[in-house]
Amino acid sequence: MKKKIISLLSALALTAQIVPCALADGDVKVYVNDTEMVTDAPIIIENNRTLVPVRAILEYLDYNVDWDGDAQKVTIAKDETTLHLTIGDTQATRDIIYNGNTHSYKNPLEVAPQIINDSTYIPLSDVANAFRLNITWDGDNREVHITQYKKGDLTPLIEFGIISDDDLNKGEYITTQEALNAIKNFQHYNVDDFKNLYVYDYLKSFDNISDESKILLSVLERTVLTLDDIININLEDNLTNLQALTYSGRLTGISYSSDSDNVYDRSEPNEIYDYAYQNNLIENKDTSNAQSPITREDFYDLLNKVLFCNHYAVDGGIFKAWNWYYNLARRTNNDYTDNYTEPSVVSEKISPKIKFNSDMSVEWTLPEDFDGEVVTKFLAYTSDKQCKTIYEDGVTDKLTTENIIKLFATSYPQTFDYIKCIYSVDDGTNTLYEWYFDIDTTKIRTVMDRKELTPGTFIASNDWDYKSKNYISLDKGKFKTNTYYLVNSRYSDYEPGEELDFSIFSEYDNVVFTVPTETSKFFYDENQDRLSDLSCLNTDNVHIQEITVTGNAKSGFTIHTSPMSETAFKSEEVDE
Repeated sequence: MKKKIISLLSALALTAQIVPCALADGDVKVYVNDTEMVTDAPIIIENNRTLVPVRAILEYLDYNVDWDGDAQKVTIAKDETTLHLTIGDTQATRDIIYNGNTHSYKNPLEVAPQIINDSTYIPLSDVANAFRLNITWDGDNREVHITQYKKGDLTPLIEFGIISDDDLNKGEYITTQEALNAIKNFQHYNVDDFKNLYVYDYLKSFDNISDESKILLSVLERTVLTLDDIININLEDNLTNLQALTYSGRLTGISYSSDSDNVYDRSEPNEIYDYAYQNNLIENKDTSNAQSPITREDFYDLLNKVLFCNHYAVDGGIFKAWNWYYNLARRTNNDYTDNYTEPSVVSEKISPKIKFNSDMSVEWTLPEDFDGEVVTKFLAYTSDKQCKTIYEDGVTDKLTTENIIKLFATSYPQTFDYIKCIYSVDDGTNTLYEWYFDIDTTKIRTVMDRKELTPGTFIASNDWDYKSKNYISLDKGKFKTNTYYLVNSRYSDYEPGEELDFSIFSEYDNVVFTVPTETSKFFYDENQDRLSDLSCLNTDNVHIQEITVTGNAKSGFTIHTSPMSETAFKSEEVDE
């Protein structure tokens, strides 16, 4: 019997279209995990909607059901959700417990609950919607199939392509790579998710793994893996129980941003186990098996629980419920799976003509033109593969002196050995084509041998357009000619050496400038003592450094810089 999986609302609507109002009792059957609902009171149709005896909810769905005869009210509860219905009333109330607090919502019903032949009937569609039940409609046989988590039944994971039949016949334990490959299949990816592939080349653990594995870690970086996970990961090791619960917990939070609950914040075993217990992924909070390998059978069962787990969160002030089965069923119904092509990356090393100029800028001639919308990345690497992104834009053939100063001076005392230039283009076939080459920068070094500048004043306008009159001045002296200045702005809670985002280096807004000609946009007046057009900088903790460059392209360059002042520029804001 072939059944087409469709979304909950579509299934119920289709039921209404196909099933006539005059159907006799029993013409529509309801199954829970292929077990038919059989009760003393028959399943009936009214107003094109399926009504089931309330006792069937207790017997076949394992929900708690309470009947208040005096108030003519039915209460159905499961986990964190409680549904309150009243006979004859098309308005129900749904309570959801989230983070210890109860959230109540009005729940309009398609058909009011009613008493027929001394049996209490409730609309199946409304119960299914309230509890996020997963429905399959078999139109040929006039059957409604409700799919729930069932221990040992991994059919849903196979139907959605998360695992295969072959996976069930592999070894007792599952490797980290096998587990992550299964988790990856919860979502579909496109080439945009692969465009950060090279940014992870600085990880030592990547030296001996395949491009396929790099792609795996890259696409999971924003879903279930943190940078620390990737740095310390060994894909060939058996997956531990702690890793399995960590990744599964994050997988339950993938569909929304939460105002009050972030699963990524949990790092201690007891926190991770507590979250898994609260979401019915495990039966107790005993962490004694945390570092033991999880069996393949237990891991697949855990993923099956994740598939059916209702996830609750507050997103933008709106409370939302969601689960993976519902989402994947919709994707299947939309034929997205049939049309989906797994993304791939085609990389080619090229050999451009590279030339350093006397001002420490570097330019090159590409061996060919790249058609289409091209994304350019410049990644600087140390000898031990640590990395920093310096620039992203369209196709370009030059790194300016200012770019290089910004890179080396802000990363001092780190020295970069080479810069990888990457040109990426998506041809519309879910394939990412990339061309790359390296620029040797071993002849560039940075020293700090100049005096600290006396802080001045940074005037910040509230007008952020190009007419902004933001400017900065020194307390003593003017800006010098033939000298570069690096202006930095950092938030007040910044700590030197702190790692921000996914860079090992300190990141803050900065701009490099020189004393310009009279036509330059940078200076606010011709006396060259106030620098303007700094609206891109934050107004907190503004500092400035004086920089000169010596040497040449043959012998190499030295960037001489003054230390960043311990005292920040005095910041003043003015209204336009």
